[in-house]
Amino acid sequence: MQITQSPQFNGKASKRLHVMAKPIGAACNIDCTYCYYLSKQDLLEYKKGCSPMMDEATLEAYIKQYIEGQNTPEIVFSWQGGEPTMLGLDYFKKIVEFQAKYQPAGVKISNDLQTNGTLLNDEWCEFLSENHFLVGLSIDGPEMLHNAYRTNRAGRGTFKQVMNAVELLHKHQVNFATLTCVNNLTSRNPLEVYRFLRDEVRSPQMQFIPIVEQKTFRTTAPQKWLPQEQLKQGDKRLIPGHKDSVMEPWCVADEAWGNFLIAIFDEWIKNDIGKVFVQYFEASVEAWMGRAN
Repeated sequence: MQITQSPQFNGKASKRLHVMAKPIGAACNIDCTYCYYLSKQDLLEYKKGCSPMMDEATLEAYIKQYIEGQNTPEIVFSWQGGEPTMLGLDYFKKIVEFQAKYQPAGVKISNDLQTNGTLLNDEWCEFLSENHFLVGLSIDGPEMLHNAYRTNRAGRGTFKQVMNAVELLHKHQVNFATLTCVNNLTSRNPLEVYRFLRDEVRSPQMQFIPIVEQKTFRTTAPQKWLPQEQLKQGDKRLIPGHKDSVMEPWCVADEAWGNFLIAIFDEWIKNDIGKVFVQYFEASVEAWMGRAN
């Protein structure tokens, strides 16, 4: 079969692309218990002396081609990891330099950066503010809940470092959002988590992500499971903590995940709609109003 290019396609996407670049690979300076990605570097075979970091030539080529491939008024770059701030501030200054080099007239270029926050300082936050980065900050709630699974390589909690990053982001007026992983512990404390993010972190945007991982997640990707290995809803093996469970104990059960969202939604819809942006809730309200895309 011969595949031909559509005559309408001119080599540029008419709608904005969304690509998550991981220029540091899986490398990270902390060691979260539930991290699905850190172990992936063990599955990759790097040549001796080869770094997982995207080199400068590749970085420039990526930025150039990403810009050239879109015919839109705004182009958004998303930088993730691993922990992308391990690349250093000069690396991100080079990113901005390359973007300016290839930026078409009349086109806005924006950047998103996902970080654990532990390496942020005044210099970093000043740069992020000046260049209008949207920062996604990983934080799982109050100190006890956050430190349960988000630890450094010595096994110590990272809460104080992350809260220091929060203060720096506010100080330099960096636009940021919080990303909170919902696990077996945080799911039992929905309002404590939400009110902490709202009142202490003063998060203007929140995203909640359920932790759902099979015990083999470090060595086998879900797409590699055979059909007979796929588990159906209601199977007790999907329940974290069950004696026959194939799930990691820190996972959130499906019902607990639903109850977590319901509890927060009830508080949000009464007090905070229009003040705090919660991704799931905003999308749901738009759908109910018939405004969803």
